[in-house]
Amino acid sequence: DNTFDAVVSRNLTWNLEDPALAYAEWLRVLRPGGIMLNFDSSWYEYLYNGDMAEKYKEDRINTVRSGLVDGSISYSDSPVMEEISKELIFSRYHRPQADLKILEKMKARSVEADETVWQTLWDKEEKIMYASTPMFMIKVVK
Repeated sequence: DNTFDAVVSRNLTWNLEDPALAYAEWLRVLRPGGIMLNFDSSWYEYLYNGDMAEKYKEDRINTVRSGLVDGSISYSDSPVMEEISKELIFSRYHRPQADLKILEKMKARSVEADETVWQTLWDKEEKIMYASTPMFMIKVVK
């Protein structure tokens, strides 16, 4: 308890069965004033949201048009990942709003989200491939 100055995760919380438990544990181990940074996205929201599904299809088309890849998500196990994602809680919700709803119930000095961080962190190719699922950063200060 109250030991670490920082907890950082990237592209992790979307695939947890109980993201609220992870957030609680990360806050537990942070010292007062410690910072938690979580970088993630709504990677598979398109499986549950028709508007997101259309935007996802546009991403695939734009990826092919740009000549980056053949239109796949960039790995061959996409169908397998979609099946797994159907079982994960964060695939069903728009993020980071779902994360913030969880975190605001926990005891922290501040909780905020930066939904523009992808503009700085992603290269040109990522911006084309994942336009419909921009990366966000959540910052929590205990």
